[in-house]
Amino acid sequence: MGAAWINRGVLVRQTAEVIGYKAGLALTKKEFDTIIPKHYYEIWEGPDAELLRIRSEEYDDLIAHLLYEVGNIESPDSLPHVTLTKT
Repeated sequence: MGAAWINRGVLVRQTAEVIGYKAGLALTKKEFDTIIPKHYYEIWEGPDAELLRIRSEEYDDLIAHLLYEVGNIESPDSLPHVTLTKT
């Protein structure tokens, strides 16, 4: 998968839009700060104008975790779920 170069402020706004669209919620940066996983702090925290490189799978994981935290999905895992049948 690829990566994108993006300003932190744009990343935060874009993430808020995605979560808002998928979960029907409008969260502030402070509200997001309480549910961001610690391993994303260096991406999430800092000057808005700072240029970041984020891989697409990292962004997918971040979105999945946030959707899980707001109760929109059942698992924070961004991998496709496989239906298992019991035998």
